[in-house]
Amino acid sequence: VDTTVAIKDFLNQVKPNGFEAASAAPELPYELLRRGNGYEVRRYPPYASIKLPYLRRDEGFGSLGSFTRGMNPLSPAIMEVKNDDTANKYMKWPVSFALPGKEMTIPVEAKEKAGKGQFRTITIDRTPSNVVAVAELPDASMAPVVR
Repeated sequence: VDTTVAIKDFLNQVKPNGFEAASAAPELPYELLRRGNGYEVRRYPPYASIKLPYLRRDEGFGSLGSFTRGMNPLSPAIMEVKNDDTANKYMKWPVSFALPGKEMTIPVEAKEKAGKGQFRTITIDRTPSNVVAVAELPDASMAPVVR
């Protein structure tokens, strides 16, 4: 990255900000390992999420929102989209994470509802600590763009 771009980016990080939109939900904590032009590399702690196969994102958000009513899910919504049109797509919402040296506690409500009745396709997924790259997509996040 050009030095002037890097310096401008650094100064934008430390200057006082004006209005900032409130987050939709508390965020799953992460350690920022690297930041570049249009991407970040993050390390997430072990976390538990509720996972749902979906066809349309709006339906996934609606189903997970209904499931987590009364709980405190974390952001971000995590989508698993394979590079295959026949594979299922999954949406996950984190519901808990493990602090260093501590056990992860999954909400009782999630354990009681997952896999039952109208929530029969929702499962509880445990993810170990992992490193991910997060990209900013300038276009709508449709299949041709994200693949």
